[in-house]
Amino acid sequence: GEVLNGLNEASFSALPSGTFTRSNGSKVRLTHGFALARVPVTSALYASIAGTDPSQFKNGHAPVENVSWEDAVRFCNLASRAAGLQEAYTVSGRTVAWKGLGCGGFRLPTEAEWEYACRAGTTGDHYANLDAIAWY
Repeated sequence: GEVLNGLNEASFSALPSGTFTRSNGSKVRLTHGFALARVPVTSALYASIAGTDPSQFKNGHAPVENVSWEDAVRFCNLASRAAGLQEAYTVSGRTVAWKGLGCGGFRLPTEAEWEYACRAGTTGDHYANLDAIAWY
């Protein structure tokens, strides 16, 4: 529905399974493809699903900030529930367990998935001159 406007199928990129070499030289093989949101979660989308906007800078189109990892996990579960999907995490107090690759709900990428996506098929330490492509 309208609440999930920012989480529709077109807002995700499908990444295939594959292999890459980390900067430390270790090889990583991702055996399953995955989908990753094309843009960060905005404060407006976060508020529409979580019911609150924790951002210091109130701009609905800017990425949400001031969110802990636990807040992000809760957001994923709320978004999954709103979309009629199985929640990806079991949360008991501060204990969080991911249900695994078989769960179709929204989740955070693993460290390996994030690096694989960021590398975008490149093999060097970074895609280009960082001053030209990133704020850091």
